[in-house]
Amino acid sequence: MTNDKTYTIKEVCEILHKHRRTVYAYIRSGQLRAVKPGGKNFLIYETDLNAFIKKGVQPGYYQNIYPRPHRTKEKHTNSSTKNVPINN
Repeated sequence: MTNDKTYTIKEVCEILHKHRRTVYAYIRSGQLRAVKPGGKNFLIYETDLNAFIKKGVQPGYYQNIYPRPHRTKEKHTNSSTKNVPINN
Protein backbone atom coordinates (compact mmCIF):
# COMPACT_ATOMS: atom_id res chain seq x y z
CA MET A 1 0.00 0.00 0.00
CA THR A 2 2.98 2.32 0.18
CA ASN A 3 2.66 3.22 -3.53
CA ASP A 4 -1.08 3.80 -3.18
CA LYS A 5 -2.40 7.36 -3.53
CA THR A 6 -3.68 8.92 -0.32
CA TYR A 7 -6.47 11.42 0.27
CA THR A 8 -7.06 13.90 3.06
CA ILE A 9 -10.38 14.18 4.88
CA LYS A 10 -11.20 17.30 2.85
CA GLU A 11 -10.57 15.49 -0.44
CA VAL A 12 -12.71 12.53 0.65
CA CYS A 13 -15.51 14.94 1.61
CA GLU A 14 -15.44 16.40 -1.89
CA ILE A 15 -15.38 12.98 -3.55
CA LEU A 16 -18.24 11.57 -1.45
CA HIS A 17 -20.18 14.85 -1.28
CA LYS A 18 -20.41 14.45 2.49
CA HIS A 19 -19.75 16.72 5.45
CA ARG A 20 -16.48 16.41 7.34
CA ARG A 21 -18.25 15.08 10.44
CA THR A 22 -19.92 12.38 8.37
CA VAL A 23 -16.55 11.21 7.03
CA TYR A 24 -15.14 11.12 10.58
CA ALA A 25 -18.20 9.10 11.62
CA TYR A 26 -17.49 6.60 8.82
CA ILE A 27 -13.93 6.27 10.12
CA ARG A 28 -14.98 5.91 13.79
CA SER A 29 -17.54 3.25 12.92
CA GLY A 30 -14.98 1.26 10.92
CA GLN A 31 -16.84 1.69 7.64
CA LEU A 32 -13.95 3.66 6.11
CA ARG A 33 -10.37 2.68 6.87
CA ALA A 34 -7.95 5.53 7.56
CA VAL A 35 -4.44 5.92 8.97
CA LYS A 36 -2.87 8.66 11.07
CA PRO A 37 0.82 8.81 10.15
CA GLY A 38 2.61 10.93 12.73
CA GLY A 39 -0.58 10.98 14.81
CA LYS A 40 -1.90 14.27 13.43
CA ASN A 41 -4.10 14.08 10.32
CA PHE A 42 -6.06 11.19 8.87
CA LEU A 43 -5.12 9.85 5.45
CA ILE A 44 -7.26 7.48 3.42
CA TYR A 45 -5.67 5.15 0.89
CA GLU A 46 -7.21 5.07 -2.56
CA THR A 47 -7.85 1.32 -2.35
CA ASP A 48 -9.71 1.77 0.96
CA LEU A 49 -11.78 4.62 -0.47
CA ASN A 50 -12.63 2.59 -3.58
CA ALA A 51 -13.66 -0.37 -1.42
CA PHE A 52 -15.87 1.92 0.66
CA ILE A 53 -17.50 3.39 -2.44
CA LYS A 54 -17.99 -0.07 -3.91
CA LYS A 55 -19.85 -1.15 -0.75
CA GLY A 56 -22.10 1.83 -1.24
CA VAL A 57 -22.26 5.09 0.63
CA GLN A 58 -25.37 5.21 2.73
CA PRO A 59 -27.13 8.56 2.51
CA GLY A 60 -27.71 10.14 5.87
CA TYR A 61 -25.33 7.76 7.63
CA TYR A 62 -24.25 10.46 10.07
CA GLN A 63 -27.81 10.70 11.36
CA ASN A 64 -27.88 6.94 11.95
CA ILE A 65 -24.74 7.07 14.08
CA TYR A 66 -25.83 10.12 16.06
CA PRO A 67 -29.64 10.07 16.02
CA ARG A 68 -31.47 13.08 17.30
CA PRO A 69 -33.32 12.51 20.54
CA HIS A 70 -37.00 11.85 20.09
CA ARG A 71 -39.04 14.82 21.18
CA THR A 72 -42.63 14.52 22.24
CA LYS A 73 -45.07 17.33 21.71
CA GLU A 74 -45.98 18.66 25.10
CA LYS A 75 -47.90 21.75 25.89
CA HIS A 76 -45.70 24.18 27.68
CA THR A 77 -47.40 25.62 30.68
CA ASN A 78 -45.97 28.10 33.04
CA SER A 79 -46.61 26.32 36.32
CA SER A 80 -45.25 29.19 38.34
CA THR A 81 -48.26 31.37 37.47
CA LYS A 82 -51.03 28.76 37.71
CA ASN A 83 -52.92 28.27 40.92
CA VAL A 84 -50.69 30.57 42.87
CA PRO A 85 -52.53 32.56 45.48
CA ILE A 86 -51.94 36.29 45.38
CA ASN A 87 -51.40 37.84 48.76
CA ASN A 88 -52.26 41.51 48.77
